[in-house]
Amino acid sequence: MMGAMIVLPLTPARVAVLSLLAVGACAGADRAPGHGQSERAATHAAPAPTARDGITIERVAGPASSPPTPSPPTPSPATRGGEGRDGMVTLVRIDLARFRLTLLTEAENEGAWRTLPEWAAREHLVAGINAAMFEPEGRASGLLVDDGVERAPDDPRFGGVLAFDPIDPSAPPFVMVGRDCEGVDLASLRARYRSLVANYRMLDCDRAPIAWVDESVYSSAAFARDREGRFVLIHAETPYRMRDLAQTLADPALGLTDVHYVEGGPKASLWIDDGTGTPRSLVGSRVEDDGRVERGPRPIPNVLGVIAR
Repeated sequence: MMGAMIVLPLTPARVAVLSLLAVGACAGADRAPGHGQSERAATHAAPAPTARDGITIERVAGPASSPPTPSPPTPSPATRGGEGRDGMVTLVRIDLARFRLTLLTEAENEGAWRTLPEWAAREHLVAGINAAMFEPEGRASGLLVDDGVERAPDDPRFGGVLAFDPIDPSAPPFVMVGRDCEGVDLASLRARYRSLVANYRMLDCDRAPIAWVDESVYSSAAFARDREGRFVLIHAETPYRMRDLAQTLADPALGLTDVHYVEGGPKASLWIDDGTGTPRSLVGSRVEDDGRVERGPRPIPNVLGVIAR
């Protein structure tokens, strides 16, 4: 049965960004064949504008097929509005003609790990999300190039690549590709863009959902590109199986052409200042095998930030 679309009240104060696909997926999951739409595809309504030109926010119903969270819905501690785990997925669409992306890493900050609101306050961000999954020492798990400096080496298991900060100012401000898609040349991207981040994909080269093999349920964060060329931050506070979330995000009504999973569980974070004076922070959680729910926020070492041009 189709789920009803729920949209935030049309007030700039209601903003959120995403935590998407948990990556308990195995090494080959990125290249697994896609499946069809979920049994409850996300319906779509007009995004709600914010007090900042160039940013819109919308909330869509999440997948119906994932197991329910064993504990009752509770609001995130630092979330204005307190939607908490309400079954919705938040999408923040950003016009990069008005804003630009920036990488913040522990490597250039004396090894410091901070919560996303702490990173945002320190770096005067408009919005931010996890840049990538990371190793115990804080280094990104896949390729991470920050302003021409390689902070983490390439790992071909991570099939999605975001490239931004073009050397030629007339080039698109960012591109998102799958490394096994036709015409993709990673070396060429590295020659044309100063910053790159590799992560697992949620959609394949034909924009179909990728079949993640992990059966765990957890909150997730992701970023995406839409048909209009906007950069999209995604966060799902409600824990889902990633293959189910991928099916929801593949709904053509959402207009997403590329989606990269960046973190799952308590570390999955999204923060945005919608211009109303009270920033909004979304944090994640993970359902353990014994039924306990582990919640964020957690310090993270690497952040993809959004700043005004």
